[in-house]
This record gives sequence, C-alpha cells and structure tokens, in this order.
Amino acid sequence: MSRRRSIVIDTLGLLPAVLVTAVGVQYPVAGTDRIDHVAAAPPALRKA
Repeated sequence: MSRRRSIVIDTLGLLPAVLVTAVGVQYPVAGTDRIDHVAAAPPALRKA
C-alpha cells in the first residue's frame, strides 16, 4: 500500500502539520485540508 505525505512548513522551516493519506487522495484536496487545519489552530509558538 502506497502512501502520500502532505506537509505544511512555516516561515521558520518548522513543520506544524503533516497528513499521511493513500495515494488515491489528490494533492489539492490534502493540501487544502492541511492549510485549513493550520489556519484554524491558534499559534502555539511564543517568544520566551
């Protein structure tokens, strides 16, 4: 079974979201889902 990984990288190069799906899921569908997920989440990183 093949898998496809869709990732989101922020401006610092950090990886706030990863989605692993079956190969049958198209990139635009998975990418839109990840962007929506990250945009809805409150910022978790803060300057100490």
